[in-house]
Amino acid sequence: MKKNVFILFAILLLASCSDDNSTQPTENKIIYFAPSSGSVGNVVEIVIEGFTNKKSELEVKFNGKVAVIDTITKASGNNRYVIRTFVPSEATTGKISITYKGKTYYSETDFVVIALNGDLLPLGNGWYWVYKKYQLDTNANPVMNYFTLDSLVCVGKEMILQQEAYKFLSFSTVDNSNQYNQNKNQYYYKVGNAYYAHSSWFDDLVNFGASGFVLPFEIADQWVKIINPNQNDWRIYSHTFINEQFTFGTLNGELTIDGINKGNVSTTISSTTFQNAVQVDYKFKFVGNAQTQFGNLPLNLERVLSIYYVPGIGKIKAKMLPMRFVVEGLIDQVIPGYEQQIYKNFIN
Repeated sequence: MKKNVFILFAILLLASCSDDNSTQPTENKIIYFAPSSGSVGNVVEIVIEGFTNKKSELEVKFNGKVAVIDTITKASGNNRYVIRTFVPSEATTGKISITYKGKTYYSETDFVVIALNGDLLPLGNGWYWVYKKYQLDTNANPVMNYFTLDSLVCVGKEMILQQEAYKFLSFSTVDNSNQYNQNKNQYYYKVGNAYYAHSSWFDDLVNFGASGFVLPFEIADQWVKIINPNQNDWRIYSHTFINEQFTFGTLNGELTIDGINKGNVSTTISSTTFQNAVQVDYKFKFVGNAQTQFGNLPLNLERVLSIYYVPGIGKIKAKMLPMRFVVEGLIDQVIPGYEQQIYKNFIN
């Protein structure tokens, strides 16, 4: 009898231990995060164990600054999740913390915040940028299997048009090769918070060349204001054509280019999200007519180049949509658009 009681007690004890192990909650902890460093607006993924997958029940901070939780997804491993978040504004180097049910948990290592200065277009000798440039199809989607690489290198200052300006060498590849051809140089200078560029900076925007009919939208050499964070919009350039003679005939009308500050936006390039990008739209518009051998042709043209700037980095993306260019009885074609995305940037 005593033997049977002992066996029964042992069975109950083992069952009790087994139940305790199966119901014991996983300890809440931050397993790791990646990348280990980044700037404001960059994506950071935090692998956690325990906690919950409900965003409303978690608060993520970077050294005390609250971060926005984008998504929480299941990770490999028992009761593990991946929090996708962004480095918040004013974040500094320090621990990442997660607060859950009134208790705060900290990462073992610091997240290193790479400081950005306030310049939307950094001007300094040794800076360089490399961009991938895709042509857009008729639906404004990038043709991803073909791109060129565009490169800008700041090589110091030079006097041009009675102004000391930073000189940038411009290069581009051909057919995705590693062979770079040099393009027209670019020039910039800054007054207060406003930036100025040489007028050739708008060559892409005013290029309406079409087979059989090339419009003479060329801006004479001058300085044009391209960024002013303190203005919502400003007139960059205007020109009135009054019976001006060209090879194709006579042109009349008004050409304007305006800058439109769209403010801070979030934009993603590859796997990196920039929440602090400043979008500036450059709007080209011409309303008028051309008197040609084909008759009086009314023209009403408009296109927009959108550029996204990030403090401390500069231009990270540019996009110009394709546009249908129609002159009745003469031309009906689509002028291609493009999208340019930052690929590399570095301080030498």
